[in-house]
Amino acid sequence: MAGGQADAEHLLGKATRTVATAGEIARDDPDSADVLAYAVARYAGTALLAHQGLRPTTCGASDQACNVVATFVDVPSGHESKTTTSRDAT
Repeated sequence: MAGGQADAEHLLGKATRTVATAGEIARDDPDSADVLAYAVARYAGTALLAHQGLRPTTCGASDQACNVVATFVDVPSGHESKTTTSRDAT
């Protein structure tokens, strides 16, 4: 495995470890668990982009990665995805 797929595997591993940690601390420290859940969404979104050979642009990369995840889940109305990838920013 090379390139985007390798990057995606690495990021999915980080997401898996981070979600496990969030689950372990959620009862005692729910605010920190929320922060970790946001990190999981970033890792997963960036992994999805990497698998497609893309990466978030430097401006608002965290929001872009989370918006990628939001396109794959049921997002409440009024919260539209505005993802821009490096392929789009030419």
